[in-house]
Amino acid sequence: MDGKSDRRAGNGRDSAGASTAEAQQALTGARLRAALITSADVPGYVVAGGAGAPGAPGPEASLTADRPACRPLSDPVSSRPARPRGALVTAAVTTRGALGGDGELNLLLLSAHRNGEAAEVVGGITAALEECRSFGATDGEGGTRHFAVRPAKAPAAGDEAAAYVMTDTGDTARGTATVTVVRTGSSTATYVTVKPSGDPGGPPLAVVRAQHAKLAEAAVHQ
Repeated sequence: MDGKSDRRAGNGRDSAGASTAEAQQALTGARLRAALITSADVPGYVVAGGAGAPGAPGPEASLTADRPACRPLSDPVSSRPARPRGALVTAAVTTRGALGGDGELNLLLLSAHRNGEAAEVVGGITAALEECRSFGATDGEGGTRHFAVRPAKAPAAGDEAAAYVMTDTGDTARGTATVTVVRTGSSTATYVTVKPSGDPGGPPLAVVRAQHAKLAEAAVHQ
């Protein structure tokens, strides 16, 4: 068994032992909101937000890559993905100093997908990273931005996961983020990790696993 298959078998289970990979019915907006982690679920972190929204805040809200092969890399943070979401919930997960020091800030987007499309989202990212190292994109303000992309290490969590680093080549000091997409059944959790300085790294594993557990529970009991 390869590493990815082993990770699916080991982590694609809820506390009752049911495989979330088999729970393919899309969550409703209400259930998706209820499945969002809270600060109580992840001691040491603050979770703010949780309202349904048409897309990520800021100019990235409608970010669309100009190359079809690269679109799976812009879609996770876009309000206009190639595969429309059934529901979307957004939040911010922060650590101490995130807005003025070296702490991490993670934008968290929970998405509900139609049958089979969550797996296609993760698979599309993996395929795109094989051939896409840069692309231009139109942002929500109508401007064109250019990004350099490189693969990143995905966390050992969820049914499957993919990760990559995006750098806005016009703002290398502040425009670098790690995008991590973790699938739980028919849902995905996308983390956009940024830091004021240095390598943005990825989302805390404790946060990722807590969110996977809540999505898995929601899929089993819907």
